[in-house]
Amino acid sequence: MSHPMPRIAPLAPPYPPEIQAHFDGIMRGAPPLMLFRVMAGHGRAWDKFRGASLLDPGPLSLRAREIVIDRTCALNGCE
Repeated sequence: MSHPMPRIAPLAPPYPPEIQAHFDGIMRGAPPLMLFRVMAGHGRAWDKFRGASLLDPGPLSLRAREIVIDRTCALNGCE
């Protein structure tokens, strides 16, 4: 199965220092998710994304949240 090209190009490394600092805080040493790279490529969208508290701890454990993200991506055939 081939993967279609994304409609919006993700931000490519090396990332600007401010963006890298956000990625480091979110990902804790892991490479940034494609979703974050796409959003971070567009300043206004990235600010709104981070400001909407989508990345706060919330009611789910980190493990449960990652499972939800993984299943959503798998069901939609995306990275």
